[in-house]
Amino acid sequence: MKGGKSDPVVGCLFEQIAHRVLRNGGSFKRRSLDTNDEDVITFPKYNLILFTQIDEIQDGAYSIPLDKSFPSVGAIIAPNCLLQLTTAKDHNIKINWLKRVRSKLETEKNIGFYFVVPTKLYDIYKKQRYSTTGDKDALNTEPWIKQCLKQYVLGIDLNFGLPVEMSSASSITEQKCYCKGSCNTNQCGCQRNKLPCGEGCHPKNKNKCKNLLDYYNY
Repeated sequence: MKGGKSDPVVGCLFEQIAHRVLRNGGSFKRRSLDTNDEDVITFPKYNLILFTQIDEIQDGAYSIPLDKSFPSVGAIIAPNCLLQLTTAKDHNIKINWLKRVRSKLETEKNIGFYFVVPTKLYDIYKKQRYSTTGDKDALNTEPWIKQCLKQYVLGIDLNFGLPVEMSSASSITEQKCYCKGSCNTNQCGCQRNKLPCGEGCHPKNKNKCKNLLDYYNY
């Protein structure tokens, strides 16, 4: 992660740690990317929801998208908090994705868009731009985005809460699928089809995928 460049191995490890830390709740220092002011935000402990469809997002839960077409967010705490977990110092916000999730947000109040980064990037992180799916600057930003969306950076120690068995970054990146044939149905579709865990396993209710839940609840 030199110079804030994203490393797939570090990114995978950081994402798992950050999800766990945030979902378990606590107080975290944050810095506004609009005003540069710092304060502390406190999160309670959240229930975990894994979703592929927008209507599966639940208010007050820690909702993680399994759909790879959600490029601008790592988790949603509806109705007023979006979390992007990243190890890169540049991570633009996709306008089209914000439009898709609008129905789950309170667009008449402030919405926090948090860039959750390793602590070494916290002080140097800058406000991110809005872009199209083609990565061009978004010229037509809807009024609610300009008025309600507030960008913040929140730092998390990469070593915080890392269990002994995961002390090696390679230990969680060598497996493309975290289902090992021990799902409740004993038939893991993602393993058979060589897909990331959750996309083929229990497609009607991915929250029943024991291996996927174990991955986010280690």
